[in-house]
Amino acid sequence: MTAVTDESPKAAPDETDLAGQPGGDDPSGEPGPLRADIWLTLHTRKAQELVRGRPGTEGRQPIIGLGLFADRLRLIWQAARDDDPYADWWLIKIHEAIAERETQFERLRQDLDEKLAQMGGIHIAVPESVRPYRMPLRFASPYAYQAARLVATYDELSRRVLAACHVGALDRAGGGDVIRLGARRLRSLFLIPMDYRSLGIDRASVLGGLEKPAARKMGPLPDAVLRGERRAPLAPERRPVPPAVDAEPEQSGAPEPLPRLPAPTTAPSPEGNPAAEPA
Repeated sequence: MTAVTDESPKAAPDETDLAGQPGGDDPSGEPGPLRADIWLTLHTRKAQELVRGRPGTEGRQPIIGLGLFADRLRLIWQAARDDDPYADWWLIKIHEAIAERETQFERLRQDLDEKLAQMGGIHIAVPESVRPYRMPLRFASPYAYQAARLVATYDELSRRVLAACHVGALDRAGGGDVIRLGARRLRSLFLIPMDYRSLGIDRASVLGGLEKPAARKMGPLPDAVLRGERRAPLAPERRPVPPAVDAEPEQSGAPEPLPRLPAPTTAPSPEGNPAAEPA
């Protein structure tokens, strides 16, 4: 997974450019927004299937992939910004699940490296595809990128397994167990956001006693999460609550006097027409 950001300096403004900006596109003279290209590169079909998932059909359960996981996580991320304590709780669950799988994948990689090291003087490089699968990533939450990194780690782990099986450092039954275990752990991670329900609540409403419908749907909240004392390390900043607007603005000082109307130059007649001036 690579990221490329272009911040190369622009040419000096031309003397004929009155705005002081090349081409005169931005009169303020300030740099424009940054752009980054982030790609996920995979070499195995198993890892690619974890990205795509599988729709449910008659007799077959759907498989949640990275794409649907990230889309559901986007709703949780936005709700956490709006101070939904249940969204905070779900981000904690996702953070802990990612950390647990990182540890497990690292332990499996170390075991494979030890088996490959037993080959003595034979150096075995991790195999790569001649046509790797690349896809751009456009996620709203950093935890979606963390999950994508786990998929890339699983992809490398699977390639190490195939290399170990190819040279006889690992039998095919044991290699298949490692590949299936890694895929199962990722699929269980992708299922976590599916249990969240967006109810449009915030921490104040839950503390005010409106937590019963949410608790029936998503279970009880830990007290530290409910009070806002415990949040995920990468949780978003909460949006500031707008100040309440008074129905009637306060009056300060004496009331402003009404404007004086100019006096009419002629007195109106009883018929409503201006009276004639005397000769």
